[in-house]
Amino acid sequence: MVERIIEIFEKFDTDKNSKGHNYGPYYAKHLPENPKKILEIGVKDGASIRAWREIYPDAKIYGADLFQETTYPFMEDWVQWFKGNQADHRLLADLRSHGPFDIIIDDGSHNWRDQLMTFYGLWGCCDLYVVEDIFLDNFWSQGLPVDDNIKFLNPSAKIYNYEKIKFFYAP
Repeated sequence: MVERIIEIFEKFDTDKNSKGHNYGPYYAKHLPENPKKILEIGVKDGASIRAWREIYPDAKIYGADLFQETTYPFMEDWVQWFKGNQADHRLLADLRSHGPFDIIIDDGSHNWRDQLMTFYGLWGCCDLYVVEDIFLDNFWSQGLPVDDNIKFLNPSAKIYNYEKIKFFYAP
């Protein structure tokens, strides 16, 4: 599975590939086998949305972004687009109404306040929540939930920390 995911990330030239963040091995370790609904926040030109489609051809995929630089990247019946700021409570409510999701990926603004609002706005409507591009050493001390806080919200939660990416499971 690792090689396949890496190959697909390369094929679609996503920032998740080995020339970017090299998230393939982490995703291969944590992704479920057959998700039905995937939400990615922060899709830019849609490369990762196309990659998820190739990895999971039977999944319904949802993509959210500001889409300031472009209109929706492409139109297909297997993807549903949402336009808005990831910290906007109206967008989050709209996204929640389409859940629950098997996977939520936050690759949006990378601003800790936005990620915090998005996390708390969507936590509980997915099995796996992924926060990408955690670059700052003191990132979690800036306000995002630390592991103990997540355990308080869901004692069964499992959390995996890596250098630039974090995985939360909510069984």
